[in-house]
Amino acid sequence: MDELSAIDDVDALIVIAQGCFHQKDFTGGLKAFKMLCRLRPGNAHFADRYAHCYSALNRWSQAREAWAQAIENHGKSVGRVNQLARCFIELQDYAAARTLLAFSREQVDVNANFFVFATIASLGAGDLSQALDSAQNVERLAVEEKVPAVNYLGGLLDRLGRHGHAENVLRLLDLLLPSLVNRTRLLRTGIGISGVLRRWETKASYACEMIRLEPNASEGYVHQMHALLEAGRFDECQQLLIEVNARFPKSIRIPEDDKLIGGIELRLSSWMTWKRLLCTADEFQTFQALNFRAAAHMTLKQHEQAYLLNPRGFRSYWGEHGL
Repeated sequence: MDELSAIDDVDALIVIAQGCFHQKDFTGGLKAFKMLCRLRPGNAHFADRYAHCYSALNRWSQAREAWAQAIENHGKSVGRVNQLARCFIELQDYAAARTLLAFSREQVDVNANFFVFATIASLGAGDLSQALDSAQNVERLAVEEKVPAVNYLGGLLDRLGRHGHAENVLRLLDLLLPSLVNRTRLLRTGIGISGVLRRWETKASYACEMIRLEPNASEGYVHQMHALLEAGRFDECQQLLIEVNARFPKSIRIPEDDKLIGGIELRLSSWMTWKRLLCTADEFQTFQALNFRAAAHMTLKQHEQAYLLNPRGFRSYWGEHGL
């Protein structure tokens, strides 16, 4: 900061500030743009860049203050409103984000990203109907503007799901997906969140839709096989694995796909071994035999059978794994 303070040539300071910004040195850019805002308080560009540096550094409380100050000094624009709404969302203040966006919609020309934030704010506040309306506007404007706003929406929905709103995210996807043209990104969101919730049948249904849309990509097949494994549907997983190996032979797989499919093969082989061992296990009612069979049932996701054999041990397992 001392070196910057010694610069009294605004033009030279602008060069330094813009260089830091474009090189993604946001800490350096923050210092330089702060000085420029002091030297040129009427320049909206410097104020925006200063606030953007805080956002880029994920310093959301300071970013909120900086964007609010930029709006107060230089007026509302869709970009500033979007950025301030994002700060509220990152701070999980969904009510404040909603209020800002609802008021600003009448004052600024909105774009697809505006409705991305409106969707997240409404869903975070528990208003599924308004979230759906905003999400449909995302799709409409994204097509008109030729921007990947639906992908951006998917990323924010992923994070919203991790912040305790997974159930509402899935409800929104169930309502939204049938009307979308670009579904793949949001299908990934549904797959991820249903996995977190351990809803394997839901995950499998999302994966089936991904396969239908992109039959020549392995991603959907991998997700479906994983869901079948977790649901204990080993025979179906085995059959699908045979189909996948025929459709995507090792000779043409990219390394990432080969690793994922190989992982499924290893897990399936391991679980099928447990299944065979369980089928041949002795029926002696010894402590060791009962525990072995209970452990095998839990591994195979056969929770009811495990509970019947070892209620106390199963309850402990259930609690540790959040089942």
